Amino acid sequence: MLLNQRTNVLLNETDYKMLKELSKKNNQTIGELIRHAISKTFKPQNKTKAQLLKHLRELGKTANTKGINYKQLIEDGRKY
Repeated sequence: MLLNQRTNVLLNETDYKMLKELSKKNNQTIGELIRHAISKTFKPQNKTKAQLLKHLRELGKTANTKGINYKQLIEDGRKY
């Protein structure tokens, strides 16, 4: 990976100490830890259709659909 952009990040002492300890423990630089955190947190994950479908099914199991008037939802949607 070509690294061609530089930035400064201001951290409080607690966060800096945590990163410093993690960098020693994982034998990585603080920059590597930050780049890894950015890629895991902000970059979109390329999930397969099967993974997405499985996730949607799991969400459906926990959804509370009691008391929803679907006919009214459809009619309201047609207004727009």
